[in-house]
Amino acid sequence: MPKLRFRVKPYAHKKYKFLVRGKVLGKWRRRYFVTETEAIAFAEQENAKTGSKNSDAGSPPNEMALRTASPTGGPRSTAAIDFATLVTPTYFGPRIRRYLGDSWCMHLPFAYDLMRELAPKVFVELGVKQGESYFCFCQSAAENKINVRCFGVDSWRGDIQTGDLDPQIQQEVAEYNWQYSSFSEFKAMLFEEALEDFPDASIDLLHIDGTHTYDDVKADFESWLPKLSPNGIILLHDVILRDRGFGVWKLWEEIAREDNSFLFEFGYGLGVWKKQPVGSSDSFFVRRLLGANEIEGRTISEYYANAASALALWQSVEGQSGAGDQVARLKAEIEEKARHAAQLQRELDERSQQVAQFRTEVEEAARLAVQLQRENEQQSKLLEPLKNQLKTSHEELLDARWEALTLRGTLARKADLVDVPSSRLLELENRVETTTSERDQLRAMLVSLQSDLEQERLAGQAQQSEFRATQAQLIQMTKDLRSNQKQMDRLRESISGRLILPFGKSQRKLRQLTGSRTAND
Repeated sequence: MPKLRFRVKPYAHKKYKFLVRGKVLGKWRRRYFVTETEAIAFAEQENAKTGSKNSDAGSPPNEMALRTASPTGGPRSTAAIDFATLVTPTYFGPRIRRYLGDSWCMHLPFAYDLMRELAPKVFVELGVKQGESYFCFCQSAAENKINVRCFGVDSWRGDIQTGDLDPQIQQEVAEYNWQYSSFSEFKAMLFEEALEDFPDASIDLLHIDGTHTYDDVKADFESWLPKLSPNGIILLHDVILRDRGFGVWKLWEEIAREDNSFLFEFGYGLGVWKKQPVGSSDSFFVRRLLGANEIEGRTISEYYANAASALALWQSVEGQSGAGDQVARLKAEIEEKARHAAQLQRELDERSQQVAQFRTEVEEAARLAVQLQRENEQQSKLLEPLKNQLKTSHEELLDARWEALTLRGTLARKADLVDVPSSRLLELENRVETTTSERDQLRAMLVSLQSDLEQERLAGQAQQSEFRATQAQLIQMTKDLRSNQKQMDRLRESISGRLILPFGKSQRKLRQLTGSRTAND
């Protein structure tokens, strides 16, 4: 018995519970499923393919979508088409998370595969709107670990064909994008305004889905073509529509060639156009797609049409049976928001305590500064009498010196006439020495007092600097506290809005489901 390539394993994930994994040509292929029944069915299908098509062993398994299932001698028969995928909710493709059922929904399986197989370094979408196609590319990049930078360019104002858009669309799309924010970025501007943000030959995959008139789409194509890398690919939607002013079909007729283009004629038409003719350096997926003959092209279109139809039916069934899950998700979201609000409240309380502590420290610093100022004033008052005393002593010293000099001169002149007692001279000399000593002591005391006053002045300046720094920190803490308070208010408003609207929609949907089931019974 041959060894099975694909096996079913339990998978610890909040949404997907089972993993089907198989190794082909040294590379692991993985698919994720909600139920074990779907996982087993997919594994059996893939094992049956690999067992019955050994001749295809040279092709990677993720390129099965582009293989020709018809006999080589003639066109594919109707019996060979797996119409079961159109009438059963069982869907084996990727679980597209952002499924809105809009005009692009029929090409979501192809978009998922294209991102995985092309692995572009830069992807740009012109015209994001609600993001059904854009987030499908992002989901594929995240799940297949593609090293890519994704950019969505849109003004979200609407155009002559869509009309004015609800402003809430842009906000909702931006909030949904957070899960891909590590590699995805929105540019809310006109297409021509965003041109300068991208160097020439830098975009590997470009999706043009803006205004669909001929003049507008041709202007977008020609202005963004220099930004495309040599092996870059452009996607054009609504190619087959010819009414209501749509003119993409006309541009497609001008640029399409056999060696560089492919057209999916279902789902309003999706054109795949390559800048250079397909060559050996391109991936097998791109070579098989753009190099397909008529029979192979029909097979590829049928494959992706069937996959898109099965995805739509599966989404419809999931939507009908998922009302209870939606309520559970809303409850979980409520609990998560409540936990987040409690965390923010705790952080707000901590910040309030920190602000109160800083205020106490600022008040203490202000009190110390006032005390130092008072001490400086007292020292200044004490220093003033000492200065006056020193000045008086200095004057007395000068008088004593002058008197001594006068006496000595008088004694010298009258030495022979008057015999001055030596005791008087000694008394005057002792007086001079005493006055000199007192002067030196006063001078030393004055220097000491000036040094103490300078130190207290420097300490006062340091206290004032610390006071200013603490005051600035208090101002910043007050700003942070106000910012946290605003964030709490926005979170409360967001929780209120998100709870009331989804619960109202869920209740109405549950009433409809209950009514329809009662009618059927």
